[in-house]
Amino acid sequence: MKRLAVSMFVMGMLMFQTACGSQSTGEESAKAAVESVENAAETETNIGEEIQVAENAETEEKDADTEDMTMKITAGDTTFTAALAENSSAEALKELLAGGPLTIQMSDYASMEKVGPVGTDLPRNDEQIDADAGDIILYQGNSLVIYYGTNSWNFTRIGKIQDVTKEELLEAFGDGDVTVTFSLGSEESGIIKEADETEAKTKALVVYFSATGNTEAVAETLAGLQDADLYEIVPEQPYTDEDLNYRDNATRATVKQNDPEARPAIQGSIPDFEQYGVVYVGFPIWWSDMPRILYTFFDTYDFSGKTIAPFCTSGGSGLSGTPETIAELEADAVELDGLHISGSSVSNAEKSVSEWLDEIGMAK
Repeated sequence: MKRLAVSMFVMGMLMFQTACGSQSTGEESAKAAVESVENAAETETNIGEEIQVAENAETEEKDADTEDMTMKITAGDTTFTAALAENSSAEALKELLAGGPLTIQMSDYASMEKVGPVGTDLPRNDEQIDADAGDIILYQGNSLVIYYGTNSWNFTRIGKIQDVTKEELLEAFGDGDVTVTFSLGSEESGIIKEADETEAKTKALVVYFSATGNTEAVAETLAGLQDADLYEIVPEQPYTDEDLNYRDNATRATVKQNDPEARPAIQGSIPDFEQYGVVYVGFPIWWSDMPRILYTFFDTYDFSGKTIAPFCTSGGSGLSGTPETIAELEADAVELDGLHISGSSVSNAEKSVSEWLDEIGMAK
C-alpha cells in the first residue's frame, strides 16, 4: 500500500512537470523517486523477514523450555503429565529422572494423598501451601506426595497435574498401595488414557540364583508373567551336592555362610543394567539368610532409584529377614514386599506369583 501511494504521487508529479514543459527533467526525477521507493520497500521486506525468523526462534525456544518442565506420572494403564515448579527441588528431581524413570511404592495417608519415598534427599523450598487435587509435593526432602484431597501445610511444591479431578486420580491410583513411575516427558498437561504399554510400564528384569533348580522355576514363571528379561547369577566356581551339605560344618556353602565378609565371585555381568527400573531378585534361603553370592550381586550393581522385589524358595523358613537385609544393602532403592515359595510348590507356583504381583501393584 505504501509503494502504491508513493507511486501514484510520483506519477502525479510527472504529469504536473510534463504539463509545465519540463518533460525530460520530470521523467528522470520520477524514475529516481520510483527506484527509491522500491529500494525502501525491499529493505522493509527484508527487515520484516528477519523479525519473523527471530520471533519463530523465540517461540521454539519457549516451547522447548515448556517441554523441559514436564513430568510423566504413570500408574497402571494411566499416565498423567504434570507441569514442574520453578525451583531447585524440581530441578534436582529432573536431574534424577534424567538418569531413568523412578518407580516408587506409594501409600494412602489421611484420605487426601498418596505418599512414597524418593530414595534420596532433594533440596527443600518449604513454604505455606494450600494443596489441592493434582498437586505434587516434596515432603521432608525425601518423599513425593500426590494430592487427591486438600491440605494446608508448610512443604515444597514440585509440580501440578493440570485439569484433573479427585475422582480421576482415585480411579487411576486406587485404594491402598500403588506402584507409581515418574519420568521426564513433553506431552501437553492433562491425562493420557491407555498409554502405550512400553511407555507406561517400566522395563523389568528377573535376576535369580538357583543351586538346585527350585528358584529357577519360580524365576521363569515370574519372567513369563511380567514379560521381563531373565538373568541367572552363576558362580565362577559352581556348587556341588557336597558343597551344599548343610549338615556338615566344613562344607563350602556352610563356611561361606558363616563368614559375613564372604563374597563369592560371579561369572559375567548384566548388560545395560541401567535400563531396568524394576528388578525382581530371587534366591534360596541358606542358613536363614541369602546365599553370600547375593551379597556379591548387590555390591556389584547400583540400585539407586530402582525398585527391588525379592522372592525366595525354601523348605519352610519364609523370607527369614532377607527383606530387611536388602533394605540395608540398598538404602537408595525402593523395596516391595517379598514372596516366599516352598520348595514343594515351585512346579505350580504361577497362582502364588500372580497373587503376589497383584498385592504389590505390579500385575500386568
